[in-house]
Amino acid sequence: MLAGTLENSLWSATLAIGSSAAGAVLSLFGRDAAFVCDAASFLASALLLRGLPEGRAKRIDAQALQSAVAAPDSVGWINLLGVADLREGARYVAGHARVRSLLIAKSCFGLTLGGVLVLLAVFGERVFARGGGAGIAMLWTARGIGSFLGPFVAFRLAGHDERGLRRGILWSFLALVVCYCGFAASPVLWVAAGFLAVANAAGSTLWTYGSALLQQIVPDEVRGRVAATEMGGMVLTMSSSTWLVGHLLDRGVGPRALMAACGLVALVPAAFWASVQAAFRRAEPRDTAAA
Repeated sequence: MLAGTLENSLWSATLAIGSSAAGAVLSLFGRDAAFVCDAASFLASALLLRGLPEGRAKRIDAQALQSAVAAPDSVGWINLLGVADLREGARYVAGHARVRSLLIAKSCFGLTLGGVLVLLAVFGERVFARGGGAGIAMLWTARGIGSFLGPFVAFRLAGHDERGLRRGILWSFLALVVCYCGFAASPVLWVAAGFLAVANAAGSTLWTYGSALLQQIVPDEVRGRVAATEMGGMVLTMSSSTWLVGHLLDRGVGPRALMAACGLVALVPAAFWASVQAAFRRAEPRDTAAA
């Protein structure tokens, strides 16, 4: 759990620093320079990845290639693309009520987050009329700060045992509703940034707590495949929300109404999560891998 929190905090810190730096670059040098800096950051990441140990990865790659060559072409391609592992993870999730409920709740977070990410640029540039990327940079910096602080504060308030994790997830969904509706009604940028920071503290807590709970109830041998299924669901819901909010913006729906709607959508997973707590309260044995 601590490792997951530190990973999330590092991501959040880089988000806050990168957003602030991007705003400065946009203001001083323009959009093209910002894209060049972004591209250079990926090259820097690639150079850092070169320092990772290679032995284990090479053995895994060799095993995957050997299996692909030994099997028929269609099966080999499926193995290389990871479809078989993803299918096995989905099958495991479908057969375990607690895991299924957790993944549904976490995936539904994407219904809120996808649309919000689209709207941040609209609020920064148009609603609050901060041109040159300054408004967008301020909002994204607030996201990073909130995401960094959220799990640490939540550990103090809700604890980190299983009951605390489940309670923290529910509180996080409810905080998303309040904060995104507050963001939508904010009269000025700094008030909106404050609501956004708290909302992202809740979202970061939701994700960190959900991942920690998943690690507790899923055995090691299938955890990676279950995590892949989780991420697939999250990407699907985020993509759907992103498309829908963009489509409605093009049709003339106001950004404030859409931001409030993104917040209210979080009531659905909150109600669902509250309704499935009986499955967790029962003294179930730890989920085991399907035979």
